[in-house]
Amino acid sequence: MPNDALQRLKEGNARYVAGEPSRVRCDPARLREMARGQKPFAAVLACSDSRVPVEFVFDQGVGDLFVVRTAGNTAGGHEVASLAFAVGVLKTPVVVVMGHTLCGAIRAAVCPDRIIDELAPIMDEIRPAADRVPGSDHPDPDQAVIDAVARSHVGDVIAMLADRSPVISDAVKAGTCRVVGALYDTCTGSVEFIEEDDQAAATARAETARR
Repeated sequence: MPNDALQRLKEGNARYVAGEPSRVRCDPARLREMARGQKPFAAVLACSDSRVPVEFVFDQGVGDLFVVRTAGNTAGGHEVASLAFAVGVLKTPVVVVMGHTLCGAIRAAVCPDRIIDELAPIMDEIRPAADRVPGSDHPDPDQAVIDAVARSHVGDVIAMLADRSPVISDAVKAGTCRVVGALYDTCTGSVEFIEEDDQAAATARAETARR
């Protein structure tokens, strides 16, 4: 079932990129139906950026996705708890951690002179990924570097979810849920799903850093 849910997301994104969205359920009848209870087929942790309209990106309607958004798609206590609710209570079979290109939060973490004080906890979550990307210490890194940090950060967040949520970790071990990484191209609308080998490498780096 997790693989079926992931395929559904991929097919929805393909329709979005092609400019051929389906007639997703957003009508009053669907709202009344959802009042009886929700059963989203996927949970998505995404950035708060206004250019990342998650339901549109995957061509889904009301009740299809459980969406958690925060600047830089970071996973603090509230975000982890929200995703654990999706997995543990709603039995959502796939969790997608989705970063994106042109991310302002990622750029702020790489160029800390551009942030406001309230963003400090979010920047602390992102900087380990920035430290691993060559060129991120340049005073004005180019966009390719920023996007590489965004990609690296996705792997770190996946590792954080495994570390901070026994509910999610146990579901993954049981095979009832998958946690996958993705990077949304803000210019094209395309979602690249990050290979599991890349995620495993990022998880290993994060675990080493915590020791």
